[in-house]
Amino acid sequence: MIQAIGMALPAVVSGPAAALVSAVLFGATFLGVSTIALAVGAPTCGSPDRPRC
Repeated sequence: MIQAIGMALPAVVSGPAAALVSAVLFGATFLGVSTIALAVGAPTCGSPDRPRC
C-alpha cells in the first residue's frame, strides 16, 4: 500500500517535493522487501541438498 502511494504521488501532486517523497516511500518498501527475502533465503544456502548458491 505504501509503495502504491509512493508511485501515485507524483501523478497527483506536482513538484520536486512530491518526487522526493515518492522516491523515499518506494525505496523504503523495496529495501524492506529485499531484506526480508534475503533473510528467508539465507538458510537454504549451504544446506546438503544445495551446497552452492
